[in-house]
Amino acid sequence: MLPETDRNPLLPPLLAFAAGAMAAVAGWLPSSLPLWLAAALIAVSAVLILLCRTRARAGLLPLLLILFSLCGLLYTGSFLAPPLPPHHLARLVPEKQDVSLTGTLIRKPVFKNGKTQLILETDSILLPSAHAPRATAGRVMLTVNAPLLKGFVPGRDYLVRARLSLPDKPATPGVFDYAEYLAAEEILVKGWVATPLFIQPISPPAAGSLPSPRYFLEGFRHQFEAFLHAHLAPDNAALYQALLLGDRSAISPEITENYQAAGIMHLLAISGSHLVVVAFLTTIFFRFLVNRSPRLLLRLPAAKISLILSFPALFLYAGLAGFQPPVMRALLMTGVFMVALLFDRQWSSLNNLAIAAFCILLFNPLSIHTASFQLSFAATAAIILVMPRIAAWRPQKENRTPWQRLRYFLISGLFISGAAFLATAPLALLHFNRISLTGPITTLLVTPFLCFWTLPLGLLAILT
Repeated sequence: MLPETDRNPLLPPLLAFAAGAMAAVAGWLPSSLPLWLAAALIAVSAVLILLCRTRARAGLLPLLLILFSLCGLLYTGSFLAPPLPPHHLARLVPEKQDVSLTGTLIRKPVFKNGKTQLILETDSILLPSAHAPRATAGRVMLTVNAPLLKGFVPGRDYLVRARLSLPDKPATPGVFDYAEYLAAEEILVKGWVATPLFIQPISPPAAGSLPSPRYFLEGFRHQFEAFLHAHLAPDNAALYQALLLGDRSAISPEITENYQAAGIMHLLAISGSHLVVVAFLTTIFFRFLVNRSPRLLLRLPAAKISLILSFPALFLYAGLAGFQPPVMRALLMTGVFMVALLFDRQWSSLNNLAIAAFCILLFNPLSIHTASFQLSFAATAAIILVMPRIAAWRPQKENRTPWQRLRYFLISGLFISGAAFLATAPLALLHFNRISLTGPITTLLVTPFLCFWTLPLGLLAILT
């Protein structure tokens, strides 16, 4: 069943914009000047058609779709080859060389497979040919072949001695493009550090000083991960770290292989189900508080006030999860849904999905080429399309028996899981070269335990 464009007016422009973005990522980006001229000409033509009161408006949609595809092509192209200032790190280090640099740690270091990776936002660099450091800018991904000592906190400044170079482009077409992956994270330079001793804090934080708002959530992530590893077995702590914070770096290769073979690796990524649980817990809590005030109940609708108060909690949790694409999709869709309820307006799930995709692509169009973005939106779109069919099978309330409810739950869950599997299977083969045919069944069996037991307990642990 194809979606109706009348109820989903943003869907065609989104698909056109996404097609242009994919074309840019694939390398089809000719000289930008003719494209800008074509986009301007189409925009002027669209405005003239809108001003006309004739049948010429029938040609408006094709023009708009072409315009959005050109905009997606040009906008994404500007991210693929961004104009760099002369002092940018990528311009100062065009080839491999040993340097000393200072910068701010923007994320918690990740230790996996015997290596530690950390990302610095650089501010100065000392080149081999220079006698004094000079100002610079840009992010660098540093790798150390050893675990780091404790005490590395996001937001703190460090002095590093490293060998820097530009990421290599793949020599074989179709293989993983590590340089493109780093560019999507705004990282254009990588580096290797010989020993953890070459990474030293510049100055300790002042006693009693508050962390910068930019790094507050990263610091909280760091503290909560330490809490998990202090109170749980290593494997359990790693699983909860993935489920609650979206960080799978601590999961052992054996557990990862087991989850991949069972087809439930996606359950270790933060998704809409996490935000649903957070929204449910916070809405119930605020509804309880609002119901304690007769004055508020007389003046304001309790349900709407509870929704408004719960959204900041959703935003904070999305930040705690690192604002990953699946989380941002769920957060934006939830926000649009809440706005529609607050203003008593009709809403469309596909339209909400299009709004979420547009917001993410406008912030970073290169995310369209990532597996996380593609799998998340493909699965959600498939579920939205199949839900009306499933809802039609719901037994009538007056004739509903416990057995009918259980049967409906099992059948609907299997169809939803199957729809998501069929939508994501080609993408999984493209990105990971493997799929699990047992995925729909194992997802149906594991999801209830995850949503009704594991997630609520873990989220309550975060809140307390």
